[in-house]
Amino acid sequence: LDLHSILSSESSALTHPSYPNHHVRFKQTHGFCDETVKTYTGYIDIEHGRKHLFFYFFESRRDPDNDDVVSCINGGPGGGSSALGLLTELGPCNIDSSSPNGTAWNPWGWNRKTNLLFLDQPIDVGYSYGDKTPLPSTAPDAARDVHAFLTVWFETFSKFKGRPFHFAGDSYGGRYVPVFASHIWDRNQDAHEEGRTPINLQSIMLGNGWTNPAKIYGSYYDMLCKNSTITPFYPIRMCSELVYTAPECEKKITQSCGRNYNKFDCRAAFDYCQTELINSFETTSINWYDISKSCGGNDLDCYPEIEEVRKYLSKNSTKDMLGVPRNHKFQVISWPLHEAFVDAGDMYDPSDSYVVGLLERGVRVLVYVGTNDLACNFVGNYRTVQGLDWSGSNAFTSSELTPWSVNGHVAGETKSHGRLTFATIRGAGHLVPFDKPEESVYMLEKWVANEHLGD
Repeated sequence: LDLHSILSSESSALTHPSYPNHHVRFKQTHGFCDETVKTYTGYIDIEHGRKHLFFYFFESRRDPDNDDVVSCINGGPGGGSSALGLLTELGPCNIDSSSPNGTAWNPWGWNRKTNLLFLDQPIDVGYSYGDKTPLPSTAPDAARDVHAFLTVWFETFSKFKGRPFHFAGDSYGGRYVPVFASHIWDRNQDAHEEGRTPINLQSIMLGNGWTNPAKIYGSYYDMLCKNSTITPFYPIRMCSELVYTAPECEKKITQSCGRNYNKFDCRAAFDYCQTELINSFETTSINWYDISKSCGGNDLDCYPEIEEVRKYLSKNSTKDMLGVPRNHKFQVISWPLHEAFVDAGDMYDPSDSYVVGLLERGVRVLVYVGTNDLACNFVGNYRTVQGLDWSGSNAFTSSELTPWSVNGHVAGETKSHGRLTFATIRGAGHLVPFDKPEESVYMLEKWVANEHLGD
């Protein structure tokens, strides 16, 4: 498909003979975000037109005809339109209500050297929606939709077909991305057999990920009672009790959730952990996502940019520019979707085995974590990677963390063996590119180039 000739018109609607039940509606967008590159937005309609997944795509600022493709999703479940990452973290522009077009150019955008694809998923998040179809309630459910989307997307944007592909996600993306990438890998075998070009999956990137809930909860003691990052937050007497509570919490989650999921026992385990470990912290004004800062305690007070994004993407003028029907509501978060995932137990299910499966099949894995995040903190994520049972585990676990630097200053610590890399970003919270944009894009570009972060 020659995008430049087709998209000389305002918008396009396409089908593909290999995918007769899928349709593509998209346009080349002008006046949005980054005028230095070609930008496309639109929908891919899957499942006989019952599900409509919205995307934003920005070509690379360097060499779009040769640079890799990076796809980014946000967390949740149900709680993160990709527009939040696009407009507040790593996209080519940042939300800016004082600007004539509502955005300001971001010099640290992740499309400096990569082609950058943002996807609103699952349906009911952001601009994505469904027509009288049940909401997905697990990551494996959502994986089928994401694979269908990517397959049709690469067929439509065919000049990128076969290009090295990297799948990135933060927060609940630590659950989503390993599952989605594993589904892509498995279905690639079908593509080979059917004579189609498979998705060239090279790596996954997990930022402050919710990959192993038990280890994350067990690490709250370390973050709140030890000098892990800032200072101990809880009183000594309380911590003297939590030193026993944290392992018990981790044990309860492991026994009742995940593979051994029992709805009532699992909920009871999380209620126990929440009550014993977290409730006291939530009475403070400290930012759950960046414990170096105080704010009103809820996300909108801590990050007013979220409301700015919602307002901007709810404007009819913005919808017209992006090719979104005016009657369609932009949703930062879908509470029905969130509850569906919680009720099905997906939120409590670890994704370690998916990460291991990818590593053993040659897919590289980067786990990076801002050290000031409590929610999905670096202690829990480090324990997760240290506990992965893969063929390189002995060498990885025995290696030491070493500093990595950007422009002469230490940005964090890292360790790597074979296909697995772990990295911390000093002074960053849950949203690493938001807090440390220069460091984050440096990390991305080293990773995509398959260069060691510490070199």
